[in-house]
Amino acid sequence: SIRSMAASCNPKVLAELAGHHQDVVNDVFFFPSHGAIVTVSDDKHVLVWLKRDDGTYWPSVDKEMPFPVCCIEYDEQTHALYAGLGNGAITEFKVAEDFNAMDVVKGFSAHSNRVTAIRSAPDKNWIISCARDKTVTVSSTENGKRLSTFENDSWFSSLDYDPTTCTVFTGDYLGKVTMLSVNSEGKLQHTTTLEGHTGSVRCVLWVPSRKWLFSGSFDKSIVLWDIGGRKGEVFELRAHDRKVKALSYIAETDTLVSTGDDGMCVVWDMSLPRLPVPMWEDSSTCMLCSTPFFWDFRTMWSLKSFSLRRQHHCRLCGSAVCDECSSHRARYPAMGFELMVRVCDSCSKGIEQTDQMPRTVRFPARHEIHCCVYNIESQTLLLGAEDGVIKVVDLSHVLRELQQKSAELPPLSEWRPVMPEREHSDADADASVQEADDATSSPAAVQSTAAPSTTSTATPKPKAKAAKGTTQAQAQSGASADDTAASIPQVAAAQAKAQQDKQDKQQAAMAAAAASMAQVETTAGDTQKEKGPKEPNSAQSVEASAEASAEASAEEVKPQLKPVQKQKPKQTARVVDLAAQPTDAAEAQAEHDDFMASILED
Repeated sequence: SIRSMAASCNPKVLAELAGHHQDVVNDVFFFPSHGAIVTVSDDKHVLVWLKRDDGTYWPSVDKEMPFPVCCIEYDEQTHALYAGLGNGAITEFKVAEDFNAMDVVKGFSAHSNRVTAIRSAPDKNWIISCARDKTVTVSSTENGKRLSTFENDSWFSSLDYDPTTCTVFTGDYLGKVTMLSVNSEGKLQHTTTLEGHTGSVRCVLWVPSRKWLFSGSFDKSIVLWDIGGRKGEVFELRAHDRKVKALSYIAETDTLVSTGDDGMCVVWDMSLPRLPVPMWEDSSTCMLCSTPFFWDFRTMWSLKSFSLRRQHHCRLCGSAVCDECSSHRARYPAMGFELMVRVCDSCSKGIEQTDQMPRTVRFPARHEIHCCVYNIESQTLLLGAEDGVIKVVDLSHVLRELQQKSAELPPLSEWRPVMPEREHSDADADASVQEADDATSSPAAVQSTAAPSTTSTATPKPKAKAAKGTTQAQAQSGASADDTAASIPQVAAAQAKAQQDKQDKQQAAMAAAAASMAQVETTAGDTQKEKGPKEPNSAQSVEASAEASAEASAEEVKPQLKPVQKQKPKQTARVVDLAAQPTDAAEAQAEHDDFMASILED
């Protein structure tokens, strides 16, 4: 359905500018009222394109710089154009009102490495820039003096600025989004750091009207940080199968445009309600089948099994599952997953066909796009490609098609997957019963039985899900969230006590076994003595019991005393010759004990 939609919504290409830039187009600026386009590239050229009467564009100004030109910023009030270079310097140009001329005003050193992004604050006379020297700087546009510097532990790759709150948003090479505040003197101060990407953050975009912050990364995802909502909600958008490199927002229609290395342009309708992405659970066993993952040797030992299964996560519920329990792939655009993603077996049963209806419009740009800019006046999108091509695209048809598709979507219902009961093997059940017996035998476990949450070790799935809120069992029993939170320390203490008692019992059992093995020779006589008959009353019974005891003792020690029997055959004759035994029972027992002691000594 996504491919058919993309095929029916190909926009019209108004102009294609090719053959002048010989390297990647790093940044573009569009002035439709003047019919002008400004582009910069790694080929060290700054070009100003003017529109002709026939609708084509031709470069009217060509400035060659000593270093690659990485980014630009234009101040409409002063007609100043700032260009960041590959050596860390920033050059200021004065652009003519008709865009037929451009002169260098001054240059100032802001960084020691490649400048990656520039933003201007005309009311403050500031230029805010970031670079690969791991710094963000605030410089004065009057004299080029550096006012403040903020250092990071990795490259800065993107930057945006909010003039209302004087807040700087940056993305770095490690996937972090850092927010900085600037005071009246131009001093940078760290506000907070947002972590949600696993790849370099190539672009950040601040939307003042909605107080949203978008970040696009090399991990193929776009993250929406709802800062204005003050709920800490994070929304993930996935419709690219390669690096995301450029973002542009259309405030009038609440539409986001994203591009990247996959050569696709994706138009998102951000006015639709969306569901935040769940937090990924952390577990050493599969939360559906209880199979331990390959690093959980303790569980493997207790279950007497071996597993090489890796840990995966369901994108809809966040559960840690194995590959066999997450073999399904599905789209779920309500959470931003426009492409196929991994879902567990439980969540796959609740996905309907209407839930997979796309909420985006995709169309091919046929180039690896490095930057993009949208102009609301002309409803055109300007694209800069890796191969030096610039395209001017009409998005009016695409936006109308997106509105029609959005109107056909069914109402959004909150996703609440119901987790099934965990499947247990026989070994798992035996281990769980033994652990439950050990836990209930300890005093701490007995005291905690009145708590709403039990200390069952057989079902860690409900325990992991309790962090998200009230579970289904707690809702049915009427337990409140406060009672559940209050019982957590008691449950944890009971579990720790039960585990300690179990370890103590195991250590005591192992010590007793070792002592028994070390003293097996010395305890053989005592064991046989306890198994012997009671004291007899007659001489005949005494002789019979002595004979039986002697034969039993000789039979037990026979395998161990073969060499001794060969060296001392007289002891064997002593055992068999019962006529020589005295008639008194006490004397017989004493002589028998002496006989056994002599055998053990030998």
